[in-house]
Amino acid sequence: MKALATRSTEDKEFPLSLADFRYLSSVVYDQTGIVLKDHKINMVYSRLARRLRELGLTSFNDYCRLLESERGTEETGFLINAITTNLTKFFRENHHFEHLADVALKEAAAAASRTGLRRLRIWSAGCSSGEEPYSIAMTLLSRFPRLREWNAKILATDLDTAMVARGRAGRYADRDLENVPASLRKRYFSG
Repeated sequence: MKALATRSTEDKEFPLSLADFRYLSSVVYDQTGIVLKDHKINMVYSRLARRLRELGLTSFNDYCRLLESERGTEETGFLINAITTNLTKFFRENHHFEHLADVALKEAAAAASRTGLRRLRIWSAGCSSGEEPYSIAMTLLSRFPRLREWNAKILATDLDTAMVARGRAGRYADRDLENVPASLRKRYFSG
């Protein structure tokens, strides 16, 4: 396995040794908890090759040295952003939003009837560019009519700071709205 992983990048633009890959993997793990096994070497190569070009580096060993330098803290953010996967769309896996509306919100309303506490907290971990938390918000607003009487908040987080910035901006192309029902598009989107 080790020889295979080492050979897999020999013929490419930037040399990536197994030792360099494992160093990068350890940085990613220390910062995020994401485990990159040896078979992910080509994925790491493809996601970071552009960054090496941008920086004018000639090898992954140079990149590892950059991460260890004074500029390393800043560059670690670029590394994490490159490694994380950002697969998202509005109402992706719609059954989750149906469950939220048909089960979780009803349970929350029943609990509020018993306790008098109308507090709702939802965390969208790994929110990418914001489609999931916006889908949650549309579900709440369209399927929970008494929401305005509640102290409700959605926390949206992601490791990729560029994706969080895109989500915060809330700007999406028409093609991004394919899964959004027309009635919700009309009500919650402009432009």
